[in-house]
Amino acid sequence: MLDDLQQLQSGLRSARGRLIELIFALADQEGARARLAGNSHPETLVRKARDLYLESCPATEAIFLLVDHKNNQLAGIVAPGQARLISELKIPLDATAGLVVQALLRGEVTSSFAADQPLTVTDQLLLRICGSQGFLCQPFRLEGEMLGAVVLGVETQSQLAMLQSLRAQMFCQVVADALARLSSGTPDHTSEGNTLLRRVSHELGNPLTIIGNYAEVLHHLLADNDNRELPAAIKREVRRIDDVLNYYLNQQELPRFPDQDVNLNQLVHEAVDALQETDLQPRQIEVRFDLKNDLVPVSTNGVLVKQILVNLLKNAAEAVVVNGIISLATRDSFCSDGGRFVEVVVQDNGPGIDREVRNKLFRPMVSTKGAGHAGVGLSIVKGMVDDLGGRISYYSSSAAGTGFHLQLPYGEDNSPVAEHA
Repeated sequence: MLDDLQQLQSGLRSARGRLIELIFALADQEGARARLAGNSHPETLVRKARDLYLESCPATEAIFLLVDHKNNQLAGIVAPGQARLISELKIPLDATAGLVVQALLRGEVTSSFAADQPLTVTDQLLLRICGSQGFLCQPFRLEGEMLGAVVLGVETQSQLAMLQSLRAQMFCQVVADALARLSSGTPDHTSEGNTLLRRVSHELGNPLTIIGNYAEVLHHLLADNDNRELPAAIKREVRRIDDVLNYYLNQQELPRFPDQDVNLNQLVHEAVDALQETDLQPRQIEVRFDLKNDLVPVSTNGVLVKQILVNLLKNAAEAVVVNGIISLATRDSFCSDGGRFVEVVVQDNGPGIDREVRNKLFRPMVSTKGAGHAGVGLSIVKGMVDDLGGRISYYSSSAAGTGFHLQLPYGEDNSPVAEHA
């Protein structure tokens, strides 16, 4: 009985972590979609898409080839900083031409590391342009139509997994959608991304329900156990994930969200609980609280506020070293324009943000760390803060770490009475 209970707890924790990971993947996807929107020329789109790939994965280079249907070939599109030789690439759509064409024709990712035959002259040329030990070919297809491919330079086989992750697949979908809109005579696929979100949301419906049911069973099993709070925490996270998925699905359709009186201090604690076992405890991170006890409830959308706090906490956890410190504070704040705001501060003692990143920190897919870290959700955080009528700012230095200041407006009925001297 005890072993079964421990296995159930472990499975539920794992499922909760996986669902949280998916939320961040969706956030990254929507950030990439915003960054690629509105491009009317292949060269502009390729430049931005290349930047996104190099920022979000360990690739040494990203070479884009688009389908030239008239001449039945792949044509290279050169981006600033790349070898001009790329613009001269003309690869026939013949399976014997090399790995990149095979990937496109099959609709499957291929890799030079897994090649079961000698590399063709084209493959060797792409390898030389990438300047790496190997490469991966990722095809762009939408509704069966071949649009192009990207060749990503890879140094080691161990890096292939990152280039084939869920986030990479979703990002590939965004690029394919953008390419489809550029293709002459191609139907408008502007709703494709939302369709993908709806499909993901639908597919998550059953496991979310199952996890909720297991949590209910666990609640009864742990009625007299020290871990009895775990089922309630899991059920809260299931509801939050469902609510956030609905936010992404409806953000274009529902510009306003129902407000309610929210206990901000409670949301801070719940955000910490959501990441305790996945991001905080494994890295032995100490969380310090400095919460204002008599903070007045805020009339706002608690779902969005909690997701903002989870994103900021996750970034802070990834920024600090093992045994690092994250400090959380809440306080009343009075802004210079006369508006009444309440403030949450998320402060870490990490190395700070590089200067070249600071002026574009809230842009989609900007990284605050090295390769493989996608600046999780900061562009989405900014969008959610704007939806709430709030503000977000930060300060960062190598000595003090990084602190994010989230300011949320009090509703008219909740705003505290200003004290006069």
